[in-house]
Amino acid sequence: MPDTLASTCFQDHFTDLDTAVAASGLGDVTFVAPFIPTIPGTDRYVDELR
Repeated sequence: MPDTLASTCFQDHFTDLDTAVAASGLGDVTFVAPFIPTIPGTDRYVDELR
């Protein structure tokens, strides 16, 4: 999966998480925030910020 854009996978992996938690009775999901991890101390992804 390294050749896949992370943003194309977000919907498949993060949609309906609140439904699963609510069905379990363990709590409520109020905010889900997927992110793309970075490598601290490097300039990787800097070109995408500008």
